[in-house]
Amino acid sequence: MKRLFIIFFSITFLFSSLYGSGKTEKQRTNDKKYKVTFIIPGFIGDKSYNESIFNGIQLIRNNLGNTVDTNVISLGLEDGSTYLTTLTQVAQTDTDLIITGTKIMKEPLKQVAKQYPDKKFILYDATVDFSTGNFQNVYTIEYKQNEAGYLAGILSSSLTTSTAMEQINEKPLIGFIGLRSDSDTEKSVVGFREGAQYSNPHIQILTNYVDSYIDAKTAHKQALQQYAKGVDIIFTTAGFASKGVIEAALETAHYVIGIYPNQTSLYQNEPNVKYILTSALKDIGASLYLSVQKSRTGSLPFGLNEKTGLASGIVGLSRNDLYLSSVPASVQLQVQEAHDRILDGSIVLDSTSSRDLL
Repeated sequence: MKRLFIIFFSITFLFSSLYGSGKTEKQRTNDKKYKVTFIIPGFIGDKSYNESIFNGIQLIRNNLGNTVDTNVISLGLEDGSTYLTTLTQVAQTDTDLIITGTKIMKEPLKQVAKQYPDKKFILYDATVDFSTGNFQNVYTIEYKQNEAGYLAGILSSSLTTSTAMEQINEKPLIGFIGLRSDSDTEKSVVGFREGAQYSNPHIQILTNYVDSYIDAKTAHKQALQQYAKGVDIIFTTAGFASKGVIEAALETAHYVIGIYPNQTSLYQNEPNVKYILTSALKDIGASLYLSVQKSRTGSLPFGLNEKTGLASGIVGLSRNDLYLSSVPASVQLQVQEAHDRILDGSIVLDSTSSRDLL
């Protein structure tokens, strides 16, 4: 078995300890902490997807530390052969709640959840078929990232021919660089395309896929090629590989829209940080923080999938200081109007995947 990278966030959590796995919160004495184990595909510190999850873990530690112990298992770049084994091993401990996520963990979780019906599970950014009635111990969260993508499309399409900003040419040409055309993150592209075409029906979108979560070098090359062809704004959803797109933007003084977490704060010391216009946010960490709160008190609706988006504030477009100071007020107004129309239902977005749409 490949080595797992295990990080302990509480010295009071003993991974092999045995107590109360079948007890409810009300049955525990007040001095017993609620034990939560995160099993994270990938690695912490990716300045992208898992960064948000790490921020959520920090929130739990800082705000719920008196009542909650957290343990984190980072699977690194495992090939998948250890996923089922890891979930099974964790389910055999006294942890109260197991949290994991994405489509690659769906099948292993389904097997283990059936095998351990008294153990509670949260699956983020994916869901299971609850109609079978077999997953009453599972809660899943999906994110309406197409809503944030739509706002990114409105922003890009509105700016690409603007005369109010430097480094913008007259071509109605924007770019997108994503992970792969069938990945979950590509829901953002559906919204991006819709928003861009709503703002300008004649907009053109150059598209590349990196096909690797970590291949920042390829993403960097693709970004340079797009900028050379006249693209002045790229929206990227390539996970850790997005780092290559952002660095290409900073090196060449071209605009980029990042994805979760807020990329501006991660690159705040870079001299050309102003070219990171904003980020399309999906605050997985905040959603998991709220879910742990509810699970600890017995109010989380297990046996259910919930979708969260702009209305909850979990999904959105970052309105940071650079965005507010750099983007023309007229364009900010267009983005805000689109935001409001999504919320009131006057804009209904396509919720399909992005395959073959661009």
